[in-house]
Amino acid sequence: MTFNRRIAQIGAFVFAGALLAGCGASGSREGENRALPPVRVQKGDPVLAAASGYVGSGRCGVCHSGIYAEWGNTLHNKPLKTVTEVGDAAFVNDADANGANDFKDGLDLAGNANFSAYGANAPRLSSEGGNYFMTIGAVRYEVRRVQGGNGYWKQRYQTRVGRSYYILPVQYNEVEKTYTVYNGTNWYDGSNAPRFAAAYGSDALVVQMDGLNNGTDKKGTAVSWENRCAGCHQTGLAVQVDTTSYSGTSVKEVVSGYVELNIGCEACHGPGAAHAASHDPADIVNPGRFTGVEGIRRANEVCGSCHSRGASIALPGMSLEMEAPALLSGSAAIPFLPGNNLLNDLGAAGAFVTLTTTASSFWGSVHFAAADVNSKFPLYTASKSHHQQYMDIGQGPHAADKPYDVPCFGCHSPHSAANRHMVATTVKEGGVTKVTGTKEENDTLCLACHATFGDFSGITTADVQAVADGGSTTAVRAAILSHMIRRANMDVPIDLPNGVGRCTACHMPKTARSAAYTSSFLDADGKQRGDIRSHTMKVVLPNTSVRDVTSTFFNTSAIDNGVAASMPTACSACHKATTTGGTGAGDYEIYGWARSGHADYLDNGVGGYGDRRNRNDNTAEQYNSASNAACVPCHTGEGYVAALAGEAPTAHFIPPTEKNFLNCATCHDSSAPAAKRHVRQIDAVVFPSGLSVTTGGNSKVCFTCHAGRKSKASVDAAVPASGVYDFGDVDPHLLPAAAILYGPQAQGGYEYSGKSYFPLVFHAVPSCAGCHMAAGPSGNRDLGGHSLAMTAGSDRNTTGCTPCHGTVTNFNVLGNDRQGTLTSLRNLLAATLAAKGVLVSDPFVSPYFDNITTAAQLRASYNYKFVSSDPGAHVHNWWYAAQLLYDSANDLDNTVDFPGKADFFR
Repeated sequence: MTFNRRIAQIGAFVFAGALLAGCGASGSREGENRALPPVRVQKGDPVLAAASGYVGSGRCGVCHSGIYAEWGNTLHNKPLKTVTEVGDAAFVNDADANGANDFKDGLDLAGNANFSAYGANAPRLSSEGGNYFMTIGAVRYEVRRVQGGNGYWKQRYQTRVGRSYYILPVQYNEVEKTYTVYNGTNWYDGSNAPRFAAAYGSDALVVQMDGLNNGTDKKGTAVSWENRCAGCHQTGLAVQVDTTSYSGTSVKEVVSGYVELNIGCEACHGPGAAHAASHDPADIVNPGRFTGVEGIRRANEVCGSCHSRGASIALPGMSLEMEAPALLSGSAAIPFLPGNNLLNDLGAAGAFVTLTTTASSFWGSVHFAAADVNSKFPLYTASKSHHQQYMDIGQGPHAADKPYDVPCFGCHSPHSAANRHMVATTVKEGGVTKVTGTKEENDTLCLACHATFGDFSGITTADVQAVADGGSTTAVRAAILSHMIRRANMDVPIDLPNGVGRCTACHMPKTARSAAYTSSFLDADGKQRGDIRSHTMKVVLPNTSVRDVTSTFFNTSAIDNGVAASMPTACSACHKATTTGGTGAGDYEIYGWARSGHADYLDNGVGGYGDRRNRNDNTAEQYNSASNAACVPCHTGEGYVAALAGEAPTAHFIPPTEKNFLNCATCHDSSAPAAKRHVRQIDAVVFPSGLSVTTGGNSKVCFTCHAGRKSKASVDAAVPASGVYDFGDVDPHLLPAAAILYGPQAQGGYEYSGKSYFPLVFHAVPSCAGCHMAAGPSGNRDLGGHSLAMTAGSDRNTTGCTPCHGTVTNFNVLGNDRQGTLTSLRNLLAATLAAKGVLVSDPFVSPYFDNITTAAQLRASYNYKFVSSDPGAHVHNWWYAAQLLYDSANDLDNTVDFPGKADFFR
């Protein structure tokens, strides 16, 4: 990492005269423009002097007038407006659209449903003599500053009590033209009565507020703007606790100083006095010059210091911590400076901020280990709360862990007012312009960097520039469509204005909620979507919303996964992914897949390879290690596709930041025939025994991983260690349905010499989809389809049985309880194994067996596990499964008997 630390050497040698003289005493310099552009830089009314070395944005504008003019119109320069400096224009709250703000209208919020709890004590707005007031109960507070009100989101109102500012409990939502309560408990007690009764401007009011600054209430002076917010909203902050006497009572207040009221140049570039005097680039921080992985991290932390959620130091005498990043040196606060290590691993000095692990701020897993704080980010699926973009970035592919990663300002332009989100309109790499005129809504912002790589390797930056210039190219549209089909089987027309084919629609769904959020923000699935995009850049799929494990995920009910409180996803913007009955294209498929074992990234599904409930992210996880390549072909989508291509499996460790499951692209291939539903076409499936089958059609895509992992040959080759066999050497693994279905054609079970075994006879046309994907009876979407489920609670998917067996409601279609007979045979074999000294695990989980000392015991144990691993064995091939169990018991003890034996051999 490269950045210069000479700014730390700012000292008393910087004279005011040098600062006022412009770019040095030698006269006009290149780029100097003494006539500043007309930018309003508010000075506010600080109590203290600004921190040392700050000169203000106006001083920067002398030499950097173009950038200064742009910055002046950004929202960074407009969060706060003082009534003194801006006047009536500061107020935008005109709910009735009569042309006058609601203070002038004398709005009484007692008539507003959102404030009904406060009755007659609800806030009342008023204006008199050019001043603005908000009355709460008997106290009329003067509104001295407003926060927000720039046409996009919200506006709040601040009053000054004593020497500190406080946010009043009213928020105006600009777009909806509505009012909501903001932190009402700071102003109303538990019975919704006003907390304060002393007159505004009196010493008694300050004393009353001070009385709530305690470890129980944590209100009053503890919630001042200076204590909680100023560090991220003002530039050149100096902050401290002062003790002031109010009518003889000592009150601790947090007071501040700053060089300008809002977020100026030096908020991101550090103190500018030395640079203003020397004009040496080494005397100012420029995050754009930070290099390497560490440099990108430091650059991101300039933004992340405020676009994150957490807490820092508690100033002496304050019952609440500062939210703005700072260190504490004795009793003095040391605010974060650009170039500092935000999460600071320097030991005793601590971190500038401790990132929150509060569950209410996140969608997704909220199991936080102690090590997740600072040294690692809290791990989650997506943000639920606002200003967490820095934390989001750390969850995804743009995390600063590679030299080529893009810092925040690669996609955002902090100097530009071209659009509300400061989206970059020029994309550069290494200082070289790649594409100009970039926009998020036409994908050029993303494609400026992603062109020539991965799915977009077939397009050039020239192609992207053509789109940015207002044209369109066949190559770009074809690449986007190919990406959609390859990754999500979305063979649909591109419709960028409505989100189809728009990068951010899938990679940045609106999951987070600002204070302007209302419950009326619903997506197509009825989810209460947010109003802020996720910045993990990962596609948030619907299985992460419907997977519902107690205390781990989103809903409290494992039954109702369609509640509006569950997480919005990339799919739910267009599809009814969790709502029964959606008739739109893809609704049925997405609904089912999200509930399937293929989509389950926890240990009950395919994702057990990388169980997210296990917070141990080292290689000791046996099933998810950096050396366990055997799991990859069937437990990861990429590994499956690679295995079909004949590539040797490579180890793939999945860290806890990821969720592992099989998605559309695992089974579907855009190049496969549409008549085959774009299912990957496989010529033959080779079983572990070495035998292969070519029948099965599309079901071969299932056979590949449901063939078991071992065979008779594995058992015969096993060698005991110290007289005991390790069952792990021969474990056939789970769900070997294809091997049981084909019986002796696959030889998945241990078939004893001299015995004949039943082949695939009854279900002569092997088709997984015929039964598992048949639509559930009575439109039950929890059965069949892409859920692949044959059971859901007490319901059974008998649709596939009906053509041959007529209307049935369970799988005992012949009335002979084959499932019960298999259970009896399993119990018989377990008892026989136990009689021979083999310990069968109860519950039947790894290591499954212990004390296997003979080859006969190993053969029997293998067949017990093989049949037990297929819960549908009684349907797939009952005769084969029953023969394996009986022959195993008979091999151990040829006098074996069991209820129904005579009927079995009838």
